[in-house]
Amino acid sequence: MKIITRGVIDWETLKVIEEDSFEYEGPLALAVYATTNPPIKIAGGPLVSFGRTESGNAGGALWVYNSPDVIATVEGANYFSNALALGMQPGDLVYIVDSTTPHAYLETMGAVVAAGGSLSGVHVTTQ
Repeated sequence: MKIITRGVIDWETLKVIEEDSFEYEGPLALAVYATTNPPIKIAGGPLVSFGRTESGNAGGALWVYNSPDVIATVEGANYFSNALALGMQPGDLVYIVDSTTPHAYLETMGAVVAAGGSLSGVHVTTQ
């Protein structure tokens, strides 16, 4: 099925002028994250040592993600389906801006696997 993430329609002719979309196969309830709107890495320098352990886990980079999805959805398992390709790592910090409400959340990235990346589920809320 086609998931449309953005569309511009001429209301007089009802003609689609612009469209951003992606193809999706799977449960509709999980079709929320579009790889066309990925988190953006804004810092990797001084924060890189934040998540370091003796086993070599890097983590600690800072990402920003702006989405209309509610935080419970963003915290879903493997929400960031391209986390591995983006270079996200466990321990990275993700600043999430809910563009629908005036809320923002600071989360840490938990697991990052081929299927996607999941947040830790523990967040600090700002209003």
